[in-house]
Amino acid sequence: MVVAFDNISDDARIWVYQLDKELAQFELDFLSGRVSDFVDSWAAHGSGLVASYTFEENRFLIIAADESGAKASGCSIDSLTHFLKDIQRQMDIDFFDRSQIIYKIGNLNKSISFIDFRALLNSGEMPSETLIYNTVLQQKNQLKDQFLIAGKDSWLM
Repeated sequence: MVVAFDNISDDARIWVYQLDKELAQFELDFLSGRVSDFVDSWAAHGSGLVASYTFEENRFLIIAADESGAKASGCSIDSLTHFLKDIQRQMDIDFFDRSQIIYKIGNLNKSISFIDFRALLNSGEMPSETLIYNTVLQQKNQLKDQFLIAGKDSWLM
């Protein structure tokens, strides 16, 4: 059962998917419809999951599942992965490229390989306070203060 993202528990489990490009509004609209349909029927061992989703910065899809009732199982997570891989083929986007990170420069989001970003941080060419999007969060409540973090505070250092 799909619920509004603001209404799902702060303890909800999340999956953060970074898209390989910023989506245009028509692409977000199409994707939102497909994700909404999936989340509304998402189930674990035959029990419907209370779940939600949101988009951030036109580059991130965040799926949330309230596991206080039914827990997302391996099969339900696999079904999410298969669903997203189908969408990838339809839309020519990538949800699973973990070799890139997105960082902020002013109001702009830029993409770079994490290896190059780490090298720039270590050499001092990139300020250690440069904000990056943290895609390894696991609970909705972490989005408030851990989604954007300084490069020096990330797993890259």
